[in-house]
Amino acid sequence: RIHHCGELGGIWFDWMAQGARIADCTLWANNCDLFFEVDHGPILVEGNDALSKHAVTAWSQSIAFVGNRMRGTMSFRDDSRCTPIFEPHTINLHSLDTDVCTCGGHVFINNIMAHQPDFKRSSIPCRVEDCWMVPGEAWKVDEATGTLTLTPPAGSKRPEFKPVPGERLGTSYVIKQPFPVPTQTVPRR
Repeated sequence: RIHHCGELGGIWFDWMAQGARIADCTLWANNCDLFFEVDHGPILVEGNDALSKHAVTAWSQSIAFVGNRMRGTMSFRDDSRCTPIFEPHTINLHSLDTDVCTCGGHVFINNIMAHQPDFKRSSIPCRVEDCWMVPGEAWKVDEATGTLTLTPPAGSKRPEFKPVPGERLGTSYVIKQPFPVPTQTVPRR
């Protein structure tokens, strides 16, 4: 439970968060819930509630969002800084200061979201699959406790969320490392 954080917000993953996983968090009343700065991925964000007005800022690549409830806006952009990339599952450098952190390669699967991700400033193609768009006015968050009341509009039907095996996520853009296999592939009710 991460809340009422100013500046850059709730969770900040700076460079070298390769292979990281964020799971089972409830974030609310933050300037931004999740901030990813010059990461090359893969990073898995699964089974979280990102309930602030701004959910995600990513100046990174290869982040998979699976089974989350995301109320806030999301912004993505390239970053010209060069940062280290490791060989998969090691701390052995693959490259240093040679791979510019272009944004993109993100995957959104089985999420409930109030806003479509804005990929206009991402250079690498991104995917959004099997997500349920529920307008912002349907989301009520208690600012003291982070309790969410979600009341979808009449006639809005929750999609049938499909399984998310690892191969459905693909691999990270530069190093081609598979994403961690998600264990929480359906958003909380």
